[in-house]
Amino acid sequence: MKDKTQKKFFKKILVMLEGVSFRSLSFKLYCLLAILLIVSFAGIMYFNITSYTKHINESVMHSAIQASDIIKRSTRYSMLKNDREHLQQIMTTIGHEEGVEGVRIYNKPGQISFSDDLNEVGTTVDIDAEQCFVCHKNVPRWNVWTHRIESASSNRPRDIGYLA
Repeated sequence: MKDKTQKKFFKKILVMLEGVSFRSLSFKLYCLLAILLIVSFAGIMYFNITSYTKHINESVMHSAIQASDIIKRSTRYSMLKNDREHLQQIMTTIGHEEGVEGVRIYNKPGQISFSDDLNEVGTTVDIDAEQCFVCHKNVPRWNVWTHRIESASSNRPRDIGYLA
């Protein structure tokens, strides 16, 4: 039954196309209009996708900078008072927030001074790791800088905020 319906449909199309001259002006104008519409829609879609991607990236950068500022302001008073227990509690609380995979504070030699994971405290990180490479290989530093890397614990990329 399906084959008969398809054959009837294609026969109707062939009957309609018999009267169309592919060299006629109307056919050429129709093809030109179709091509212009396709190109126009492709251009509009390209513009929309690039502007949307730019907007999303700016939003992610803003969120990373904002998170870095929150961590910096939250830990400032405890650092000034040298209250290590309170500082560790702040790091643990921030690290347990939804969407935060981990929070660390490093000292100058690259040793982890505070972390939301107590097993990491006291370990030294590799200076050639992607997180460290950006700041420590003669790259200009800003007050806060973010960098996108692949997360080790999931397949989604994440942003790292650096506090300077």
